Amino acid sequence: MHHLTPAFIDALDRFEPISLAEMDDVQLLRRKDTKYLMSEPQLLDALVKLAAHYDVLAIAGQRSARYETLYFDHAGMELYFAHHSGKIQRHKVRKRAYVDSGLAFLEVKLKRKGMTDKRRLRVAGLEPNLSQEEQAFVAAQGAPVAGLKPSLFNRFDRITLVNKARTERLTLDWNIAVAEPGAEATPAEWSGVCIAELKQSGIDRLSPFAQWAKGLQIRPERVSKYCIGLAETREGLKANRFKAKRRKLSKLTTHAV
Repeated sequence: MHHLTPAFIDALDRFEPISLAEMDDVQLLRRKDTKYLMSEPQLLDALVKLAAHYDVLAIAGQRSARYETLYFDHAGMELYFAHHSGKIQRHKVRKRAYVDSGLAFLEVKLKRKGMTDKRRLRVAGLEPNLSQEEQAFVAAQGAPVAGLKPSLFNRFDRITLVNKARTERLTLDWNIAVAEPGAEATPAEWSGVCIAELKQSGIDRLSPFAQWAKGLQIRPERVSKYCIGLAETREGLKANRFKAKRRKLSKLTTHAV
């Protein structure tokens, strides 16, 4: 896990902890996601100002957890290009390891008409091959299975907040690194950047985080760690749709505070 500075330790200590078991009631596997791209200093400001409204997920006493993800796509990158072309229905297939809890899942996300429906299957780890059971699970979610292979690896630290009313979750991803799959790949670091994702059953602009972001003129925007990660790591990949996001990411990328 990323070493937390005293400022972040102090900010996170302001929150009441919540366990994984307690968070089961707020899974929101079918939800509306609203994303925000912000700087690490803004992340710290949000933590300081929102502690009265949210609890923080704590695993073994740690309030910032490490995640590792292996994404899958086809040789022609059909899943990536479905996003690039703005299709209203598209899938994302990945294996994600929740490192601190020792859990890993195969996850299939369906984005349709602005809503996200996520289904997952417990797996042993980030194996690069899909077993017959895993292929059947992917197919059952309506995603094309034939030819799926690892397309991108990423890792990041995540702070997970749950509002006191238990109606929304807020994930704050930072210390993000992306790489082509394979142990020999050198990750590209996005230091100083935070991707926030507000997960709700429906849009509620009265959310404390949404109100905080509005006050700082941090507007919701579409940002995908998968798509931008591919654009950053695959030379020559068509990525016109993500040029503006990559420029903004570059401006925000600084040394951590």
